[in-house]
Amino acid sequence: MKQANKFVDFLTEHPLFLIPLSIILSLGAPLGWLILDRIIGTSLNYSTYKIILLIYMASGTLIVFLGFISIIVFLVDRINEAYVKIKELKELYERDYLKLKERMMGLSSAIGDLAKSKEEDEVFYKLAESANTVIGFDRVLVMRKVVREDRTYLQLVEARGIKQSEQHPLLYDLLPCDERLGSIAIACSKGISILYNKDDVLSERYKLKPPYDKIKAFRSRSFVVVPVKIKEEVVAVIAGDRRFSNEEVTRDDMVMVNILADAAAHAIFSIRTKLQLEELARLDSLTGLYNRRYWFELAEKEFKKARRYKMPFSILMLDIDDFKKINDTYGHQIGDQVLSILGKIIRESLREVDIPGRYGGEEFVALLPVTEEEAAFKAAERIRVSVENTFFGIDRKITVTIGVSSYYPAEDPDFNKILLWADKALYFGKKSGKNRTVKASEVIKRSEQQGIQKQ
Repeated sequence: MKQANKFVDFLTEHPLFLIPLSIILSLGAPLGWLILDRIIGTSLNYSTYKIILLIYMASGTLIVFLGFISIIVFLVDRINEAYVKIKELKELYERDYLKLKERMMGLSSAIGDLAKSKEEDEVFYKLAESANTVIGFDRVLVMRKVVREDRTYLQLVEARGIKQSEQHPLLYDLLPCDERLGSIAIACSKGISILYNKDDVLSERYKLKPPYDKIKAFRSRSFVVVPVKIKEEVVAVIAGDRRFSNEEVTRDDMVMVNILADAAAHAIFSIRTKLQLEELARLDSLTGLYNRRYWFELAEKEFKKARRYKMPFSILMLDIDDFKKINDTYGHQIGDQVLSILGKIIRESLREVDIPGRYGGEEFVALLPVTEEEAAFKAAERIRVSVENTFFGIDRKITVTIGVSSYYPAEDPDFNKILLWADKALYFGKKSGKNRTVKASEVIKRSEQQGIQKQ
């Protein structure tokens, strides 16, 4: 009985075995009939042997029939299973396709939006926003590369999804781009993208070191770090993860972040190129100072600001002494060299907020915001002394004469009058022996005294 049960179980698990068994049984019936009929020689119609053979043949036929039924049932069952799997795969494919289509449309829109940016900070804002909404990162950090005194740092410019508990004072400082920042520093210095998943073993060089390991916003078991590069130069780094949803960051995510980073790099390059072209259009090519037209635009804006907020400002008018003799003696090429060096001296002697320009020929001008006459006089003297002590490549000392005039809100003169008094002070300095700085107030006082004496 046990053997019979085992045989039935075997047939249940291996239904295809019924095919050869059925063939043997079905062929065995007529073969047995033939052997019994010919060899035994019986001709009885209803002999025991014939009954046995008929039962044998009927059993074989039934088994064949059942075998084919089993095969059909088995195949139908497998077909149904395959259909269900195909349906599930189709639904999964359609979901993935729709999700990918949605992400790609979002990515395309983000790329177009990045290209419309007017400033670099706007690019970084949109980059972080796109990584958060299009790619679906829970946390995003965008850090700008900064170079100070030949050292490289990263400065946080945009962040998304950073909780209050994850903020750390160090996060908002300049972060040194060295081994202490681990994978972030590698992306910054080497310009390579880094993807780390939960199953990966993070080597020591990729780990955060004290004190930056305390910044929770940097700590994650699955993250991606991608550099933003312009012609192989890293200008920023973007990092993202799915810390709160506890999902893995995939290679597809890294590909999409790289696409966004490239789009951001192109946008930044376009902005910088446009600014450079605009700056070139505003600068005098020889001296590197603002040209006359643009200097007047800036000066007019500064004058309106000073008038509105009741603030003083000063103007320096500067002229190279005996410049015609220099050109006649050494040639115009040397004359251009003198102008170029003088432009550099003026830029380096003034503050960043000051507005220097080339007024025309060998004459220069500078506007000093929120500066009274005495402070402007000292600034002019720094320029004059620096010029006098500079070697210009010729066997002759170069000197300049400077006129200084100032705007005071109480007097409220127009801009052209202030400029005219600076020019008069310069002219007075030329007549008085050159290589000197003259205040317009002294010239005005002298003129008034002469007027009284004439009366």
